[in-house]
Amino acid sequence: MNLSSSGLKSSLPVIAIALSDIMFGTIGYFATYLFSVGMSVSQMLFWRFFIATITLLFLIKWPSKKNFNKAISGKALFYCFLLGGVAYSLSASCFFSAIPYIGSSIAMVIFYAFPVLVAILNWLFDGTKLTLVEGIVIGVIISGILLLSITEDIKFDPYGMLLGAGSAVFYSIYFYGSKKSGQSLPALLSSLVVCLGNSVYFAGMCWINNEIYLPQTFVIWVQCIGFAVVGTLIPLWLLFVGLKTVPVIKAALISILEPITTVLIGVILLEEILSLYQIIGIIFMLLAVIIVQLNSE
Repeated sequence: MNLSSSGLKSSLPVIAIALSDIMFGTIGYFATYLFSVGMSVSQMLFWRFFIATITLLFLIKWPSKKNFNKAISGKALFYCFLLGGVAYSLSASCFFSAIPYIGSSIAMVIFYAFPVLVAILNWLFDGTKLTLVEGIVIGVIISGILLLSITEDIKFDPYGMLLGAGSAVFYSIYFYGSKKSGQSLPALLSSLVVCLGNSVYFAGMCWINNEIYLPQTFVIWVQCIGFAVVGTLIPLWLLFVGLKTVPVIKAALISILEPITTVLIGVILLEEILSLYQIIGIIFMLLAVIIVQLNSE
């Protein structure tokens, strides 16, 4: 009984990261709708993070004595703010800006090179080398993503490819840095600071580009709130919870659940049809997740 309870407890951080990635997989659905009603990248991402920030402010104020009884490092807060306001926001901007040039499939392929970049950062700054199994898993993931991206509307554009590469580079910096900053900050507070940083960045972009926008209909508000809560706040909090104990490389490899969720939501809600290549790609990526988990036991 104790052994099973201990095993479940040790698995909770991994489960938190897996759930985080599954919920992040809804981003494509919300973004598709908000783009369809004419919102720009900056407008969409501002409302995403602004609503999440306001919600987190309420959640943090309510249980403050319980959750924040430790001294909070101002340096850690500033570092976390920079991660959100610079690295994460630039990654999101690059990713969504790349889609019109190269399509979502190729943008996704390039973006999911980020576990390789996280491994490089982990080696450079922590001296942790990539294991043989982790290298094999990365190969399986890349194969699965390539199969998943095979569609009839594949586009190649140098500028779009550069934006896609930028999204992967900036996200790897954010992901690696979140492991560091998240150790000394409560998960809710880390989530708030990241969302606040993004809100400030995208508010600035909307002002610079004269794109101040207020959602006009109830449905658009529902989609913005869903994006903020389901596609941002909850998965961000779960990610910070998991990163407190899960090695950063393992967490990065588990993130492959996100594109699987994106594709399945497209099939269920948008009536998209899976090709044989995409089915095989999903199997490859699920196999990669299983290998990661078995290798850690």
